[in-house]
Amino acid sequence: MTNVDLEIVVLVDDSGSVDDTEFRYQIAGISAALRDSDVVMIFTKWSEFKSLDTKFLKQFMKNPIVIDGRGFLDKEKFDAGTYFKIGYSE
Repeated sequence: MTNVDLEIVVLVDDSGSVDDTEFRYQIAGISAALRDSDVVMIFTKWSEFKSLDTKFLKQFMKNPIVIDGRGFLDKEKFDAGTYFKIGYSE
């Protein structure tokens, strides 16, 4: 059995928040949050996220995997096997 060192980093883009004091970690925009990441999890219905697609994500992510927690995104904009809806549409 081998030991594996794992590095887990969570970056948040909450640019639409009225009160930035809610978050301990704040970064400048979605592109910075996506850079060199493996998974993006979207749990909002803010309009700036609606345009996300595979082409955009591949500019920043290693192997884009999208978890849509609100059923907000258009799954047809993503490569097969990279989009997962776990939420519901309102």
